[in-house]
Amino acid sequence: MSLFDVHQISLFNLKRQTQLTKKYELPLIVVKTNIFNELDQSEHANFVYKLALEEVQKTISAMDATVIEYDDAKSAANLESLFVVRGVTTSNLKRAMVKIENNHPLGSLINIDIIDCQGYSVSRRGTQMESRKCILCDHPASYCATNHRHSIQEIKDQITLMIEQY
Repeated sequence: MSLFDVHQISLFNLKRQTQLTKKYELPLIVVKTNIFNELDQSEHANFVYKLALEEVQKTISAMDATVIEYDDAKSAANLESLFVVRGVTTSNLKRAMVKIENNHPLGSLINIDIIDCQGYSVSRRGTQMESRKCILCDHPASYCATNHRHSIQEIKDQITLMIEQY
């Protein structure tokens, strides 16, 4: 997949998010995998994606929130789903989704974003939550990515190992 293709998919996903935010004026949950593009179309990525959707649905149900609309954009080149949710604050939603990312054995391979009613992404920092950890060390993932602390092969091997051990 070319860089242009990745950009087009990103634009398509952003357009969907904007449309749903304007239509409902409710928070969105955006579910994706946190896996390299080269691995993103693999069996492993599809397994993690399906698992992520199940975990998000269980969590929404446990919070007594209601899914108003579900939009699945899963395709050969895109693993992303959107949930429009009513009955829970964006900060509580963010905390619940970060709990999945932090506590599930494969949570570090899942990316769950919260978009508020105005269409802005709710960050961990903005809700006084700890940064996402690297899958290979205790540093923040953003620090390792920015500083290229680990090779792509090391990360791919760790992703494969995590899924196989699960």
